[in-house]
Amino acid sequence: MVEYLVNCYFIVSDSDLSLYIKHNGNHIVLLCIYVDDLILTGSCGKDIQDIKGKLKKEFKISDLGELRYFLGIEVIKTIEGIYLIQGKYILDLLKMYDMIGCKPLSQPMEPNVKLEKDNGEKVENVQLYRSLIGSLLYATITRAVISHVVGVLAQFMQSPTCVHLNARRKVLRYLKGTINHGLFYGKKNDLTVSTFSDADWAGSMNDKRRISGYVFLLGTTTISWSSKKQPTVALSSTEAEYRAMTNATCEAMWI
Repeated sequence: MVEYLVNCYFIVSDSDLSLYIKHNGNHIVLLCIYVDDLILTGSCGKDIQDIKGKLKKEFKISDLGELRYFLGIEVIKTIEGIYLIQGKYILDLLKMYDMIGCKPLSQPMEPNVKLEKDNGEKVENVQLYRSLIGSLLYATITRAVISHVVGVLAQFMQSPTCVHLNARRKVLRYLKGTINHGLFYGKKNDLTVSTFSDADWAGSMNDKRRISGYVFLLGTTTISWSSKKQPTVALSSTEAEYRAMTNATCEAMWI
């Protein structure tokens, strides 16, 4: 039904989020749908109003005006551009896990720290640890800097220890000190796409697999990033670097 109303020619969709795009050569309109929440934007006000009218004829909808908050992401518009932050979400996270009064840290994990599977006493409340990791994964939407450490901590959800628990507290303490950090999309941004990729040395002490990472910039704005363990054990650091470059190249071709 929505596809018919929007008359779009391209759809990006996963299990929860769908993106409909209408492009007539001069103007573009984008409709983002998550369950019953919608974002409608574009370069032509008339096209946006036409689509709103068609949607109102078919569905009971409420127009909340200019976008300010969507799925835990705050949208702040300024003269220079748009900020995307998760300040309220992180604040609620700190309150939920009784960390609102914690002392802030300048980094989410100490450099060169290697966490192991059976290091330390087992955590009794495993569900609490898993719940927090899931919450931190959602925070990586606007906080690429914690993607690596959250990915590392997610490897121990089956049987976390007190060492892993202390590591996740450091992530929360870092978020406390950078609660209003996020993504900025400037109005006068350069449209040149650049990328950086890397692989660490023996990133996982448990299976000896390395961790690959990349980040893509549109001008000075971060638009895509990844940090995850390589599927197989590399036989040399050169092989690990090539695999990291391959992952980045695949993403570059898609972009």
